[in-house]
Amino acid sequence: MAAATLDDVDTHLRAIISNLYNLIVQAHNYQPPSQPRAFTAEVYATSLNIFWPERKSNKLPRKELINNLVSLTKTSRRLPTHIPIELIEYVESTRNPDIYTREFVELVMKYNQQQKGRMEAFASFRDILAEQMMVGIPEIKDDVRRVANASGGNVA
Repeated sequence: MAAATLDDVDTHLRAIISNLYNLIVQAHNYQPPSQPRAFTAEVYATSLNIFWPERKSNKLPRKELINNLVSLTKTSRRLPTHIPIELIEYVESTRNPDIYTREFVELVMKYNQQQKGRMEAFASFRDILAEQMMVGIPEIKDDVRRVANASGGNVA
């Protein structure tokens, strides 16, 4: 099954909004003697056709709203969404997701600083080791210099 796109979801949402708007208009213009069937038919008849599809009746209006909701649900399952579990837990516990984002950014910054410190420490160790090896074993001085310079070292 192909992944759904945001345009597909947008189309379904627009159709649902249109259906709901029609229901609002019918509810606002509701006049008990003349339109009870028009208002209730869009909801009740659609559920009849969804739950009992073998029952076909030309008197029932099209099942637009329920069909659009069902198709939106099916489309949403195919969306490529990857939401971190921690973020869902934040929202479920009525916390602001911006707090999660801020804490995540701070954690990444902390991790980046640690990695930068490790890289600088290893670079310093590489240079010190190369210098000490060149002093201790003069025969391999050129090889040590070549290896240190190839790995980004600063050995003279």
